[in-house]
Amino acid sequence: MRLTAGSYREMHWHTADEWRIVLYGNARVTVMNPDGTMFSDDVNEGDLWIFPAGFPHSIQGLGPDGTEFLLVFNHGNFLGRRHDASFEWVAHTPPDVLAENTGLEASIFDNTAPERPSISFRQGAWFSGAG
Repeated sequence: MRLTAGSYREMHWHTADEWRIVLYGNARVTVMNPDGTMFSDDVNEGDLWIFPAGFPHSIQGLGPDGTEFLLVFNHGNFLGRRHDASFEWVAHTPPDVLAENTGLEASIFDNTAPERPSISFRQGAWFSGAG
């Protein structure tokens, strides 16, 4: 996966453990622990880490040129049936709360669709859409 500087993969989780190794650049990883505390740290080329199954996590590409990393899961059904959890979180969180936490205008979230999106990996590219 590649993230440009400043871009991020939103908070999400999987039904499998996820290992990552930084192939290029640097990033900031954040994970929510079971007790609700947050852990955040910067990782660099060659660093390896794990997000245990069920732990919400996000990653942000840092400057100057973002990051590229390899993801490995400990079983093939890593998305499970709840792969859209971050979308559901946005769809069920009041716009004023989303605005406060993202720094965006609340009106951006007024038309958040509650439909279940689909995300799948096919022939080397990510596709997403309603499903």
